[in-house]
Amino acid sequence: MEDKAKDMWAKVKDTVGGLSKTVKAAIIAVIVVLLVGLAVWLSWNSNTDYKELFTDLNAEDMSSITKYLSDNGITDILIKDEDTIMVPASQEAQLRAQLIAEGYPKSGTDYSLYLTHISALSTESDRAQLALYETNNRLAATIRYLEGVQDAVVNIAPGEDRRFVLGQDEPLNASASVVVTMKDGAAMNAKLAESIRAIVSHAVKGLIIDDVDIRDSQGNSFDGSDNMDVKTIAAMKLDLEDQWNKKLRRQVLDVLEPMFGEGNVSVSANTTVEMSTSYSESTTYSQPDWAGGNTGGEGIIGKKVWSGRVARGEGNAGGVVGAAPNADLNTYVQEYTPTGDEDALEVSGETEFENNKTTTQQERIGGYIDDVTIAVSINSRVPNTTNPQDLVAHVARSVGINANVQDQKISVISHDFYSPEENQPAVTEPVANPLADIPLWVYLALLAGLFLFMTVFLVFVLLGRSHSRRRLQQLEPAVVVGPEQPLEMEENEEAVEPAGADIMDVHTEKSMELRRSVRELAESNPEIAAQAIKTLLRGDEEGNGG
Repeated sequence: MEDKAKDMWAKVKDTVGGLSKTVKAAIIAVIVVLLVGLAVWLSWNSNTDYKELFTDLNAEDMSSITKYLSDNGITDILIKDEDTIMVPASQEAQLRAQLIAEGYPKSGTDYSLYLTHISALSTESDRAQLALYETNNRLAATIRYLEGVQDAVVNIAPGEDRRFVLGQDEPLNASASVVVTMKDGAAMNAKLAESIRAIVSHAVKGLIIDDVDIRDSQGNSFDGSDNMDVKTIAAMKLDLEDQWNKKLRRQVLDVLEPMFGEGNVSVSANTTVEMSTSYSESTTYSQPDWAGGNTGGEGIIGKKVWSGRVARGEGNAGGVVGAAPNADLNTYVQEYTPTGDEDALEVSGETEFENNKTTTQQERIGGYIDDVTIAVSINSRVPNTTNPQDLVAHVARSVGINANVQDQKISVISHDFYSPEENQPAVTEPVANPLADIPLWVYLALLAGLFLFMTVFLVFVLLGRSHSRRRLQQLEPAVVVGPEQPLEMEENEEAVEPAGADIMDVHTEKSMELRRSVRELAESNPEIAAQAIKTLLRGDEEGNGG
């Protein structure tokens, strides 16, 4: 066997050694092209398409699923964003069904923890503890379904009735704690915390909603009160001001751009939002109809109280004629007609008037606009025949500013707009590259084809040159001057006949005849030939000496 292998190697070596350099170069070029094509094909087929097996997994599920796949010989997996497992697309459906059949992921809302650990020998205490663990897991899985939540951990401390213990008159209430991890490191808001508190409090018997402690992964606590910290209030204030600034700016542009054109009006709105809550009460009084709009400067009477007494034998019944009234009774005593049998007359009374009164109570919830200022710039290159004061009033109406303060809240100026684009060359749209969407393998195939074409072209060029060189060597005779010329050479030269009427063949034939004549002369007259050579040499020496 060894001898046969050596013989075959020797034959191959002899065969390769007998090839010309051109053939060897062509064979090497073909091998290189085949290797390049194989590399391109392998590169194209090595781009495996991956699909998501499971996503939004917690740390426990990530660890258990990757361990299960590794134990079953599945090593071609990718971990994305620390919560997603990706596998080749061809294996995704099979692996998903296999994992679900095995009970993965474990963070679902099934009862696997309770059912797999309970048995006929389990005590009531064991059953209660397993049920508590299962409740914790189910609540955590439910919270993960809420938008923005990545992971959650729930711990419940069940209540206990200790009234039978001496000195313990009240039972121990249940409590719960929840730690939430938000996606992308975001902070949890109060609305989400309130939803989580409601979910947990209604899932445990005897759990008071105020006994649920909720925190996020950043350490922020949410106690369920309406009080917000300073940071939250400041952020809300800036957000509201930004929203109102954009809204008011858009309203002003809507009324000015139709007159001056788009790009010729610039508007800036600045609002101040008040976040504190304020209360106010006002009372308004109006005159009743009986007052007739005139009270003689006394205002509106709200209450009258009077008393008076008249008796017989107490001075004159009247006063001096023409003097001012001096009656002992008040002027507004109600009229009384005496019968003549009275010894004295005493009158008293009290009257209250129901005046028109309007009481207004107002509560301003935080988040209202306290102040607004508007600045408007108009390009003076645009023809403008509008009165500036009319523009101010027009802008004030568009944003709801009172006419009494519009001059203090709104500023309108007209000036040339700076336009740096006027001196800039025109911007041309870039031409889309039609080759941008061509895959990489197409370029590699073109390069391989170009390389193959150049190799074949080079081989043909080399073969053509070699053929031309051999043909010239056959046509060119050997030049030998002297008496000693082999007879075989002469016969070969005489045997060469012109192959055609080509001009090169004619020149070659004349050259051969001239050489033959010179050779015959030298053989028949050696002295003359020697003298001619000597004369030629002497002439060359004289020419060089001159």
